Amino acid sequence: MRSVTTGKVFRGADIPSGGLKKSMLHHEVPLTIEDLVYSPGAAVYDETAAKIDAYFIAEAIRTAYPESVKSIFSGSDIPYPSMPAVELLELRKTDSKTLGPILFNEGTLDGSYEVVESIYKHQFQLNDTEFDNRLFLAFGDQKTSSLIRSMQAEQVDASAAYDRKDWLIGVAALFHLRMNFLWLIQRTHYGNMEQQDASTLYHNINFWGRKNIPADRAAFQVLEELVLHSFDARVVGLLYTRLEQHGIDTSEQDDVDQAIKDMNAKGFIDLVEDVRRSAFAPQAWRPSKEKYANNTVDEEFLSHARYLQQMIVYKTLKYGIKNGDIGLIDRVIGVCCFYFEGTGQSNYAFEMLYLKRLISTKACDEELRRAILSNSLVNPHGRRDTWQEVDRSLEYLNLELKRELWARRTSTFGLDALFKTTSLTAEYTVCLRKAIERAFARKDNSRHSVPSPVDDIHTLAFELARDSIKLCEGGREARHQAPDIHTIGLERVATKKLEIFNAKVMRDKDRIIVAPYERRRTTIDLDPNSDAMAILVCIF
Repeated sequence: MRSVTTGKVFRGADIPSGGLKKSMLHHEVPLTIEDLVYSPGAAVYDETAAKIDAYFIAEAIRTAYPESVKSIFSGSDIPYPSMPAVELLELRKTDSKTLGPILFNEGTLDGSYEVVESIYKHQFQLNDTEFDNRLFLAFGDQKTSSLIRSMQAEQVDASAAYDRKDWLIGVAALFHLRMNFLWLIQRTHYGNMEQQDASTLYHNINFWGRKNIPADRAAFQVLEELVLHSFDARVVGLLYTRLEQHGIDTSEQDDVDQAIKDMNAKGFIDLVEDVRRSAFAPQAWRPSKEKYANNTVDEEFLSHARYLQQMIVYKTLKYGIKNGDIGLIDRVIGVCCFYFEGTGQSNYAFEMLYLKRLISTKACDEELRRAILSNSLVNPHGRRDTWQEVDRSLEYLNLELKRELWARRTSTFGLDALFKTTSLTAEYTVCLRKAIERAFARKDNSRHSVPSPVDDIHTLAFELARDSIKLCEGGREARHQAPDIHTIGLERVATKKLEIFNAKVMRDKDRIIVAPYERRRTTIDLDPNSDAMAILVCIF
């Protein structure tokens, strides 16, 4: 099947009067190691990081024992741990329109030229003068962003502003970042039959009897559910180890429930703080050299701590997206530079460095920096907790088109016919169908029923608390040892990758030095021969 491109155009938010200008982007500014190391959340464990950890620890306990935790704070003057708000977006309801059929494959360099021309020349019908001074943002997957830079590299000597493509900024969108981050966690902590310690996802999958989760690049929904439940189980397991020290039988949920109810608010906060210091602070996932020298490193507990450390980053990203906090998203981008480099995902590491340069250095004026972050999110309902990634919005459109193709495909109605007849009308017909169903259909609750994870969390937490997640001060060997991808990535970026990155994206005598994309190996994010519909999302 041939590949084609879907797209949406969104009404830009936080765009200064007169639009984004090329003068707001400074190609000569490098990204330095100081920009990364001193960026909040990237390498320094600050007060905000401690509050984030405490919030997610408390939330994990509340997920397993909601009524007990609620009873503690219902009559207390001490507040429940809250997530810090760093830089919240103002509420808005995002207006978007579906682009017309784009029958080109944006997974190749030649196809990307055709896609850009189709959107900006034919559909937007912009004059050549519009490209002299203005900037446009395009959000897509890692490959989209890379191909845009490759077009700019090949056309840097072009005389016409449109041909140079320097009016276009490609940004790797956040849903694809989340998806690749989940795969990063899966590869780092999966284990195998020979390394099925309780600290591995392989053990957790088999313990819960969950199926259809492959060892590599699992489906987003099932993988996210697995890693989130595994996080909660580890936190509750740490809770159980502390309750057992006070003689409480943690095998029975009712006994644990009562023990939590018997706490006061201060006691609960102290317990959360104890868990945070023991398993979330930097010394938990980065033991001292003395411990390694004395062979007193608990390798199994260390794997748990590193899993918790990396999941905090993912949960922060997820929370920041849902609640429109671009400050939290900014914190995550810095550490992602190290994580992706530490696991050998050099393409996504490059994209994170590129995005970090745009949002955390003087390469962008403040107006452009905020526009990039703000427009990476859309809010279809206009409420505080209904923000979503701009590329996820397009994934919903892709899903509707795929359903239509599956239902109507014949020898004469294929991909081309689908795009020509329904690409512009898909969103409207979906809304019309829902309106007709609300007016005339029988009132049934069609929402998917999600089973409660409480029992799964309790059983795995009890299993972990028996031995695996108890810290052995004298040291312990493990068959599976999760690597310290943060330190590995930081060293690689500082010693080699950052210099290469700056050489590729900075301008030297008005030239962008970056090799065309097709001269390099393909990424794991999107295979050029994939029959999946590629994504290009534009902000106009």
